[in-house]
Amino acid sequence: APGEVQLVRVAAFPRADLPQGEYWARIGVQAIPPSATGSPDQRGISVGVGIQVKTVLPVFYRHRQVATGVQMDDVVPTRAADSPILRPTFTRSGSAAALLAVETTVLDASGGVIAKATRQAAVYRTLSPRYAVPLSSEQWARATQVRVAVTSQRPDLPAGLPLPVLPVTRTSAIAPPPK
Repeated sequence: APGEVQLVRVAAFPRADLPQGEYWARIGVQAIPPSATGSPDQRGISVGVGIQVKTVLPVFYRHRQVATGVQMDDVVPTRAADSPILRPTFTRSGSAAALLAVETTVLDASGGVIAKATRQAAVYRTLSPRYAVPLSSEQWARATQVRVAVTSQRPDLPAGLPLPVLPVTRTSAIAPPPK
Protein backbone atom coordinates (compact mmCIF):
# COMPACT_ATOMS: atom_id res chain seq x y z
CA ALA A 1 0.00 0.00 0.00
CA PRO A 2 1.23 3.55 -0.64
CA GLY A 3 3.21 5.07 2.22
CA GLU A 4 4.22 1.69 3.66
CA VAL A 5 7.49 -0.20 3.43
CA GLN A 6 7.40 -2.61 0.52
CA LEU A 7 9.79 -5.52 0.20
CA VAL A 8 10.66 -6.75 -3.28
CA ARG A 9 12.77 -9.85 -3.87
CA VAL A 10 14.28 -10.68 -7.23
CA ALA A 11 15.80 -14.07 -7.99
CA ALA A 12 17.55 -15.20 -11.15
CA PHE A 13 18.88 -18.65 -11.86
CA PRO A 14 21.38 -19.37 -14.64
CA ARG A 15 20.52 -22.07 -17.14
CA ALA A 16 22.60 -25.23 -16.93
CA ASP A 17 24.27 -24.58 -20.31
CA LEU A 18 25.12 -20.90 -19.65
CA PRO A 19 28.44 -20.05 -21.34
CA GLN A 20 31.34 -18.96 -19.17
CA GLY A 21 31.58 -15.19 -18.76
CA GLU A 22 30.30 -12.13 -16.95
CA TYR A 23 26.71 -10.97 -17.33
CA TRP A 24 25.42 -7.46 -16.59
CA ALA A 25 22.03 -5.97 -15.91
CA ARG A 26 20.58 -2.87 -14.34
CA ILE A 27 17.65 -2.84 -11.99
CA GLY A 28 15.73 0.43 -11.72
CA VAL A 29 13.55 1.30 -8.74
CA GLN A 30 11.43 4.42 -8.68
CA ALA A 31 9.49 5.92 -5.77
CA ILE A 32 6.65 8.17 -6.87
CA PRO A 33 5.16 10.13 -3.98
CA PRO A 34 1.50 11.08 -3.82
CA SER A 35 0.75 14.59 -5.04
CA ALA A 36 1.83 17.08 -2.39
CA THR A 37 0.29 20.53 -2.06
CA GLY A 38 0.65 23.12 0.63
CA SER A 39 -2.08 25.10 2.32
CA PRO A 40 -3.64 27.75 0.06
CA ASP A 41 -2.88 31.40 0.76
CA GLN A 42 -5.53 34.20 0.96
CA ARG A 43 -5.95 34.11 -2.82
CA GLY A 44 -6.50 30.36 -2.89
CA ILE A 45 -3.10 29.61 -4.40
CA SER A 46 -1.20 26.60 -3.15
CA VAL A 47 2.10 25.14 -4.23
CA GLY A 48 3.41 21.63 -3.81
CA VAL A 49 6.52 19.71 -4.70
CA GLY A 50 6.55 15.99 -5.28
CA ILE A 51 10.03 14.50 -5.48
CA GLN A 52 10.50 11.31 -7.45
CA VAL A 53 13.49 9.23 -6.49
CA LYS A 54 14.94 6.76 -8.96
CA THR A 55 17.76 4.38 -8.15
CA VAL A 56 19.53 2.31 -10.77
CA LEU A 57 21.53 -0.60 -9.43
CA PRO A 58 24.11 -2.54 -11.43
CA VAL A 59 24.00 -6.32 -11.21
CA PHE A 60 27.01 -8.45 -12.13
CA TYR A 61 27.01 -12.22 -12.38
CA ARG A 62 30.29 -14.02 -12.99
CA HIS A 63 29.94 -17.55 -14.26
CA ARG A 64 33.06 -19.68 -13.87
CA GLN A 65 36.47 -18.15 -14.67
CA VAL A 66 36.48 -14.60 -16.06
CA ALA A 67 39.27 -12.21 -16.93
CA THR A 68 39.51 -8.77 -18.45
CA GLY A 69 41.97 -6.40 -20.00
CA VAL A 70 41.93 -3.10 -21.81
CA GLN A 71 43.75 -1.55 -24.73
CA MET A 72 43.91 2.20 -25.23
CA ASP A 73 44.52 3.84 -28.60
CA ASP A 74 47.00 6.69 -28.86
CA VAL A 75 45.55 9.84 -27.34
CA VAL A 76 45.63 12.98 -29.49
CA PRO A 77 44.58 16.02 -27.45
CA THR A 78 42.78 18.95 -29.04
CA ARG A 79 42.71 22.46 -27.63
CA ALA A 80 39.64 24.10 -26.17
CA ALA A 81 39.50 27.56 -24.63
CA ASP A 82 40.30 26.39 -21.10
CA SER A 83 41.38 22.74 -21.38
CA PRO A 84 42.92 19.99 -23.42
CA ILE A 85 40.17 17.68 -24.75
CA LEU A 86 40.94 13.98 -24.92
CA ARG A 87 38.90 11.18 -26.50
CA PRO A 88 40.80 7.96 -25.85
CA THR A 89 39.29 4.76 -27.20
CA PHE A 90 39.29 1.86 -24.75
CA THR A 91 38.71 -1.65 -26.05
CA ARG A 92 38.04 -4.45 -23.61
CA SER A 93 39.52 -7.90 -23.98
CA GLY A 94 38.52 -11.01 -22.08
CA SER A 95 35.13 -12.07 -20.79
CA ALA A 96 34.32 -9.44 -18.15
CA ALA A 97 33.87 -5.68 -17.83
CA ALA A 98 36.95 -3.54 -17.27
CA LEU A 99 36.14 -1.22 -14.36
CA LEU A 100 38.80 1.45 -14.59
CA ALA A 101 40.27 4.51 -12.98
CA VAL A 102 41.43 6.94 -15.68
CA GLU A 103 43.96 9.54 -14.53
CA THR A 104 44.57 12.47 -16.87
CA THR A 105 47.67 14.56 -16.10
CA VAL A 106 48.77 17.77 -17.84
CA LEU A 107 52.55 18.23 -17.82
CA ASP A 108 54.98 21.07 -18.48
CA ALA A 109 58.16 20.83 -20.60
CA SER A 110 60.19 19.40 -17.69
CA GLY A 111 57.57 16.74 -16.89
CA GLY A 112 56.22 18.63 -13.88
CA VAL A 113 52.54 18.18 -13.07
CA ILE A 114 50.37 21.20 -13.87
CA ALA A 115 46.95 19.62 -13.27
CA LYS A 116 45.48 16.19 -12.69
CA ALA A 117 42.00 14.65 -12.77
CA THR A 118 40.82 11.10 -12.09
CA ARG A 119 37.55 9.68 -13.39
CA GLN A 120 35.95 6.26 -13.48
CA ALA A 121 35.10 4.28 -16.60
CA ALA A 122 33.35 0.97 -17.20
CA VAL A 123 34.34 -0.66 -20.48
CA TYR A 124 31.90 -3.40 -21.46
CA ARG A 125 33.06 -3.57 -25.09
CA THR A 126 34.44 -0.32 -26.59
CA LEU A 127 34.26 3.14 -25.04
CA SER A 128 35.39 6.59 -26.26
CA PRO A 129 34.72 9.01 -23.39
CA ARG A 130 35.48 12.73 -23.51
CA TYR A 131 37.86 14.04 -20.87
CA ALA A 132 38.85 17.64 -20.18
CA VAL A 133 41.18 19.08 -17.56
CA PRO A 134 40.34 22.79 -17.02
CA LEU A 135 43.39 25.03 -16.86
CA SER A 136 43.99 28.68 -16.03
CA SER A 137 45.60 30.82 -18.74
CA GLU A 138 48.91 30.65 -16.83
CA GLN A 139 48.72 26.84 -16.71
CA TRP A 140 47.82 26.69 -20.40
CA ALA A 141 50.91 28.71 -21.26
CA ARG A 142 53.10 26.02 -19.62
CA ALA A 143 51.21 22.90 -20.80
CA THR A 144 53.18 20.80 -23.31
CA GLN A 145 52.04 17.21 -22.74
CA VAL A 146 49.13 15.18 -21.47
CA ARG A 147 49.37 11.72 -19.93
CA VAL A 148 46.47 9.27 -19.61
CA ALA A 149 47.00 6.36 -17.22
CA VAL A 150 44.50 3.52 -16.77
CA THR A 151 44.36 1.07 -13.84
CA SER A 152 41.79 -1.11 -12.14
CA GLN A 153 42.47 0.50 -8.74
CA ARG A 154 38.96 1.71 -7.80
CA PRO A 155 38.58 2.66 -4.10
CA ASP A 156 34.90 3.48 -4.80
CA LEU A 157 34.10 -0.21 -5.49
CA PRO A 158 34.16 -3.28 -3.23
CA ALA A 159 37.36 -5.32 -3.28
CA GLY A 160 37.21 -8.06 -5.91
CA LEU A 161 34.60 -6.37 -8.09
CA PRO A 162 37.06 -4.70 -10.45
CA LEU A 163 39.07 -7.51 -11.99
CA PRO A 164 42.76 -6.67 -12.36
CA VAL A 165 43.96 -5.19 -15.66
CA LEU A 166 47.49 -4.44 -16.75
CA PRO A 167 48.02 -0.67 -16.40
CA VAL A 168 48.15 1.27 -19.68
CA THR A 169 49.69 4.73 -20.08
CA ARG A 170 49.88 7.03 -23.10
CA THR A 171 51.61 10.42 -23.28
CA SER A 172 51.02 12.90 -26.10
CA ALA A 173 52.20 16.39 -26.98
CA ILE A 174 49.73 19.26 -26.77
CA ALA A 175 49.79 21.46 -29.85
CA PRO A 176 51.00 24.97 -29.06
CA PRO A 177 48.38 27.73 -29.10
CA PRO A 178 47.79 29.43 -32.44
CA LYS A 179 49.71 32.68 -32.88
